[in-house]
Formats: sequence, structure tokens, C-alpha cells
Amino acid sequence: MKNKLFAFLFIVMIGLILVGCDHEDNPLENPENPPSEIDPNAPTIEITGKLFGNVGEIVHLTATLEPADDSVIILWKSENPEIAEVDIFGKVTCKSKGVAVLIAYDLDNENVKKSIEFTVRDGDPEYTVDKIIVNPTFSNRAKGEEMVYDNETYYYGFNAFSSVSNAMDAVKKGSKVYLLGTYDKQIIISKNDIYIYGDKNYQTKITGPLYVNSGVSNITIEGLSFTEKGTLELFGDNNEIVVQNNKIYDTTSYDVPWSATESGQIAVFNVKQKTACSDNITFTNNTFENVREIAINICNVNNLKITNNTFDTFYKDAIHTDLGAVAQSGQWLVKGNTFKNGQYNAIFFNSYGSDMDGIELVISVYENTFEKIGIQDVDYCSCITTSNFQSSSVTFSISYNTFKNSRCYISFMDGIDEEKQWLMSAFINFNSFIGLPEDYYIYNAPGKEGSLFNVEYNFYANEKEESITLTDHMNQFVGCNPNKNVLTSKSTLDAYLPVYGKNSFGLESTSTLVTNEKNVTFTSSNPAVATVNDKGVVTAVSKGIVEITATSNQKTGKIVMQVTDQIYVNYAARLIQVAEKELGYLEGTNGYTKFGDWYGEEFGSAFAYGDWCAMFVSWCADQAGVSQRVVPKYALVSNGMNWFVARGRFEYKESGYKPKLGDIIFFLSNGAGHTGMVIKTEGDRVYTIEGNTSDTVAKRNYSLDYNKTTGYGVPDYPKYEGNEQFQFDVSDSTEGAGHSTT
Repeated sequence: MKNKLFAFLFIVMIGLILVGCDHEDNPLENPENPPSEIDPNAPTIEITGKLFGNVGEIVHLTATLEPADDSVIILWKSENPEIAEVDIFGKVTCKSKGVAVLIAYDLDNENVKKSIEFTVRDGDPEYTVDKIIVNPTFSNRAKGEEMVYDNETYYYGFNAFSSVSNAMDAVKKGSKVYLLGTYDKQIIISKNDIYIYGDKNYQTKITGPLYVNSGVSNITIEGLSFTEKGTLELFGDNNEIVVQNNKIYDTTSYDVPWSATESGQIAVFNVKQKTACSDNITFTNNTFENVREIAINICNVNNLKITNNTFDTFYKDAIHTDLGAVAQSGQWLVKGNTFKNGQYNAIFFNSYGSDMDGIELVISVYENTFEKIGIQDVDYCSCITTSNFQSSSVTFSISYNTFKNSRCYISFMDGIDEEKQWLMSAFINFNSFIGLPEDYYIYNAPGKEGSLFNVEYNFYANEKEESITLTDHMNQFVGCNPNKNVLTSKSTLDAYLPVYGKNSFGLESTSTLVTNEKNVTFTSSNPAVATVNDKGVVTAVSKGIVEITATSNQKTGKIVMQVTDQIYVNYAARLIQVAEKELGYLEGTNGYTKFGDWYGEEFGSAFAYGDWCAMFVSWCADQAGVSQRVVPKYALVSNGMNWFVARGRFEYKESGYKPKLGDIIFFLSNGAGHTGMVIKTEGDRVYTIEGNTSDTVAKRNYSLDYNKTTGYGVPDYPKYEGNEQFQFDVSDSTEGAGHSTT
């Protein structure tokens, strides 16, 4: 050992003498007898430390012997000292940009050595954020450290991170963020226009909550595994969200009772309630297995697609709508899914429709399979169940589905008082009902007079798929007549050409039909009710029921359609009409107003005596039937403006925007704090109606460049397609001051 120590000290002295000398004269770099081959039983050298650095940086590397042997001395050398110089102890001096080969070796055994590549950079690495990887196990990496995923190189701290929050700081529009590993803490997606991917073969596990912030849009979430406490929550006001090709399995049960009326129930995938609706939300090609809570819960979504998913073994509802009211006419499409082995409902529509007249939701349930759904001793328990609907018109189109061996197949239940019953059209056509249900084929509690419940062209069979007659089973149909045009064989049903379209539509409007075939011809059973052209565009002529037949080669299909009264509502005009009726209203003693009193019913009695310009706008919107998802309920002027700003529906004065009927004007510049409603713009002046202006309700006008005007909230009113033109007299308006009193 003394000889070893003496030799090592001698080498240290030689190394110190050679520092700064030309490495070509260094005998340690040119062993006279390089080994011809390496002994496979020889010890190995392990190297730790970062394998890169910037020009001028000092990096320390450590070499250890495996198995450990204190008598062995490990030294270092560089084959490219002009790029990276290393002393015998592993201290690396970064000289110039490039890649150097560094060698750690045993002084006494030339067969024991380890070569590494050391990268010297001139500043930060060259990288892009088109692709970003995230893995919690990266937390001990050095900034700039290279790592390879799927044959591509990433750099820690630049496009590789240990946390999603750091990745969100780096992403740009179109970035693909790959989540690797397991995530048991919350993840927050806070940026628009990005893609979230899991590792191949569903190796990325989400066992905690994954949140998509309110207002975030254009996100794709794909290839993740949600298990245990793993959830996905959209916080509302989200647009263009696609959740696809994910695996959801063995989720946690929270032992919270299921409820037909309670909102805010626990779900694995949840679109949460906000004052603004989400739009264009898609769940497709996901697999749900052994899900203990609601699989997908929907709140306030205008247009929704749930397609080609598999729900196998679920203990509550597979799909549940919870406060599902919409702000615009739209469609919910549930198509091509498989539901089997469910205890509660495959699809439960707890709330749907809208709180605004003239808005129609079309709910299309096509080409799904329902099998073994429902358990005893549960009140709401069907393949498809409805309850607690809003007051606007709703069309259900339930076609081309297969229902098998379930407790109850379809239940329409009116869960609210008679005054609020909905105008509903339901078309239940071209479905297969295989096996007798334990309770009902179809249960219908009728809605308002004028609602339509059409049940025909369906096939009914026993478990062997042999046709049955319905004579002995009429007690299993409530509120409907299934005996019209019953199909007598499965082959007859299979021979039909599927035809899709909006089954119920109003006068002066159209509905375009879609089929899976080309060269289709269409005919109408009653052109006096509706006509159809060769492109499948059906035009309403008069109120009534009509069948449209589609023919292609040897296949024929039908769709039953209803023409209804068209309700046209110009909400912008209605808002001003309500406000005009209050012209001249004066606040009472101590500033009391009925507008503040109304606002105080929810927020406290003190508001009855508060500044009331904003509460006047909110009251008018409420009286006009405008949803709070279109015009917010606000008492503080800045809160109202910020609501529109957050939704991208605010136009600043400097933009040159010309305000129009029904816009909300905000005065928050140059010390102002006031709000009102726009009647019209004419020339270079905008005309308004305001509350709390000289303590009254009055019409005012301003120059478009008035210095106290900040801008205009632009409500997303439902599209008005009527012919009536609304003109309001502004001849009695006076010049305003842009604040609550003059």
C-alpha cells in the first residue's frame, strides 16, 4: 500500500508540473502499451456528474470503481484537450465548443477504463419548444443536461422539465407536451393551443387531478392513463377541447351517494359549471373500465361530442349532464359508444336545454350499444334517462342503437313543476331492443302540449334475437305508442340506410340530412309540410309531421321530421325595450332602488341602497330573459368589464369599434366609474340608456372618442334570424358625463 501511495503522490507532482504544458508531451495521454482487449471479468468504472458545460466553465466529474477497492487509484485524461481539459482528479475546464472524449482509468490496470463524451457549448443549447417532455424524476437533473426520448434530444430547463408548471411557462402555440412517468399531485394546463400526450402504451399514469383552467381553449389530451384518484377537470368557459385515446381504469370510490338532483357530483372527467358556456368539447376513443364514480360529467356545454368510447363496468353513470343548460343553439352527439355492465345509467340527462327562449338543443344518440345496464332499488336507472330539464325546446334523436338485457331501456321523466315543463320532441326510431327489460321499454312523462314523442321503425326481440309481438308487453310502454311501423326482423332493420339530421326545426328554416352513401335521392311524404332537394336540404313549409325517404342503390332509409313554430328572439332589442320602460325612474330615500333590492336578494340587503348603474344593467338583462352566460350579473363596474375582457368579448374605444344595439358601455377612464346599454351608433355619436345618471334612468349620448369611455362589452347573444327591424327613438337623449351623477 505504501508503494501505491508513493506512486500516486509522484503522479500528482508530475500532473501539477505538466499543467499548462502541451498535452502531446504528457505521457499519461499516450500509454506505451494500449490493451489489445478488455477482460470481461475486470472491475468497471462508474462516472457521475454532468457531461456538458459552457466555454470557460469548470465541471467536476467523479469516477468510482465497481466493485469498490480502496487500493485502486482512478485517474483522468482528455483526448481532446483543446475542447475540454481534465486534470487527474476529474476537474474539467471547458475550452472551446465541441465534443471531447474523456477517459477515467486505473493506473495499474490498463484494462479498467471508461470513456465518455463531454459536450462544450458556447452558451445555451440549440433547442425548440415544438416538443417538450416532462417527468417528475427529472428533478435532480442539471440545467442544460441532455436527455433522449423517442430518439430525439431534449435539454433540461429548456424543453425538458420535472414539473408541468415549468413546461407551461415554456410552451408556445402548437407545442406538444409529453407527460412521462406518474403524477400524483395536481397538474394545471394554463395555456391555449397546445397538445398534451402520454407515453406510448399508456405508461403515463395520472393518479391525481389534472386541471384545465377556465377560459383555456384548443387543447388536445391524448394517451394518458387515469387510475386511482386520477381525474380530468375543465373549469368551464373552455372551447375546442379534445380528450381522446385515453385509458381510465380502477378509479377510487369516494362513497358519496349518487343523486338525481344534486349538482357538483364527483366524476372522473368533469366539465365544471361556470357562468359562461363551454363550446365544442369532444371525448372520443377513450376506454373506461371499472370506474367507481361518474365517468363523464357535463355542465354548460353548447356543442358536445362523445363518440366511440367504451364504458365497461361502471358503478354510477357513464355520462351525466349536471346543470347542462346551453347559451346558444347547439348539438350534443353521443355516437358509436359501448356501454355495458353499468349499475346506474349509461346516459343520465339531469339538466339540459336553456334558460333563454328561442334556443334549441339537439341531442343525438346514434349507433350505441347498451348491455346489462341497471340494478334494482334505484329510482333513476335506465340505458337513457332524463330529468330536470330547462324550459326551452329540446329535440332528442335516438336512432340506430342496440339495447340488450337491461333493467329499463329509455325513461323520460319530468322532474320539475308543470309551469316549467319543456317543449320536447323525441324521435326513437330504427333501434334494436334485444331481451325483455325488467321494468320498461320506454317510459315517458309528457312535457308541454305540442311536444312530440315518435316511436316507430324499431325492432323488438327476445334474447335469441327472435322477433316478438308487443301485444303482451304494452304495460312496459308508458306515454307512447310503439305499435306504428314495427320492424319484424333484424335483417329488415339492417337493410335500412341510416339518415341523420335535425328531426325538429321551425318555419322558415332548413335541416340538412346526411347519409353514409353517395348518389342518394330524397323524397318527401308531404311537400305541403316540408320539401327536400337532391342534396338532402329539407325546407319547412308549414307546421306538421313529415317523413323524408333516402334511397341509394338497393338501400332505403327514412327520417321522421317535425316542423314547429319558429321562435325568433332579438335579445339585444328586448334588453333595450325593458330598459325603456324604466325611463324616468328615480331612486328613493337614502338611494333605495328596486334594482339594488333585486340584486340584494342574492348578495345582501345593503345593495338596495348602493350605486346602481351596474345593477340596472343586470336587472334589465334578467327581465329580458338574457342568460348570465351572455350578460353577467354585476354591481361593480370594473367586474362587469373584466368579465367581458376575460372572454375576449370586449372592444376598447381605441380599436375603432362601432358599438351596436345591445352592447354594454363602460366608463372607467379618467376617473370615471359607470356603465349602461347601447341603443345605437349614428355618425360619430353613441346613444345609450343608463341608470343612476342624475339619480334616474335616462337616455344619453357621447362622442365615440369621449375621454371617459373605456370600451364596450359585446354580449354573445343567440343569432337572430327574424325579419322584424327594431328602431329606437333617441331624439330625447341628452349629452352624458360618463359617471353616475351629473
